[in-house]
Amino acid sequence: MTNILNMEILGNSLQRIGIFLVIILFAFVFSSYLSKIFSSFIFRLLRKYTPEHYGEKFYALVLQPLQYLVLVMIIRTAIESLTYPPSWKIEFWNMPLQVVLDELLWSIVLLSLTWLLLRLIDYIAFILHERAAVTDSKSDDQLVPFIKDALKIFIVVNALFVLLGVVLDLDLTSLLAGLGIGGLAIAFAAQESIKDIFGSITVFLDKPFVVGDVVKIGEAEGTIEKVGLRSTTIRTGNLTVITVPNKKMLDSNVENHTIRSHRRVRQVIGLSYDTNAMQLKEITGDLIDFLKNNPRLNRDVVVVFDEFGENSLNLLVIYYIPFTAYEEHMQEKEKVNYRIMEIVRSHGSSLAFPVREIKIDPDLFKRL
Repeated sequence: MTNILNMEILGNSLQRIGIFLVIILFAFVFSSYLSKIFSSFIFRLLRKYTPEHYGEKFYALVLQPLQYLVLVMIIRTAIESLTYPPSWKIEFWNMPLQVVLDELLWSIVLLSLTWLLLRLIDYIAFILHERAAVTDSKSDDQLVPFIKDALKIFIVVNALFVLLGVVLDLDLTSLLAGLGIGGLAIAFAAQESIKDIFGSITVFLDKPFVVGDVVKIGEAEGTIEKVGLRSTTIRTGNLTVITVPNKKMLDSNVENHTIRSHRRVRQVIGLSYDTNAMQLKEITGDLIDFLKNNPRLNRDVVVVFDEFGENSLNLLVIYYIPFTAYEEHMQEKEKVNYRIMEIVRSHGSSLAFPVREIKIDPDLFKRL
């Protein structure tokens, strides 16, 4: 039996090959179970800062990258137990096959670890977002996505340096110096991204708006949903999403509708040409009294006989409604419109509608 186990295949005894196969089988069978154990341990470490019912969200984010990390680590351990036969001494890019495989496995380990850290950041950002949602301040809602994106960029950049400098054992100083013109080109290409980052910093320092505000930036108008590291997401009135680069905050006028105290209403009321001057004056006076005496409206109102329209005598009506939710604003405007109709009808007048008067020359038929 011992002689059989000591038999060699490709420079490795059957015993060593058997151990290798057992480890590989163990990796594929138990990696899922081990990842659950490790994820439960990590969740317990975070238990002080997170409620128990967030566990489902945590496991949904962490289990898959952790399983890949465990699987690759076990496979790497199994491969290290083997001896490479002389016939496998092949070189790639002037490196032995064993070194290439080792660097490849370490690269996969690093990628899996980076993936896991990114998922942990997603989970921490989820917790912070839930806590920010119950506070009165909107600044924390805006700060969470910014910190999340910044941390992700930091981790990815550091993982790249570790991959190049530690795993692949490259001289980073020589590599960066060797970029030369290419590095300059990259710098020029990245200047737009740098402008976006400075724009996001400007948003956080000056606070022209926060998440939830209704704003107009250039041609984009809607509700701020997210302020990221490079761009701001706006939900329009049509429920579409506009992504505005943050650099626009540096050179565009930002109009914040939320922080205003009132919404202006400007409308033209067209009265029929049957309305005489006395009726017109009485209607105008009653509208002014109604709008000025309405406790829900601002006192600065304008009601004037503005012009002779094509089909109507036009009254210009301007008033201001205290800023509220859009639905409440429209309900208040509707009440005013109903009252305008009642005042117009109470004075024997009516709202105008388009009319065409056609006159036929009787002599026309005689000429025909």
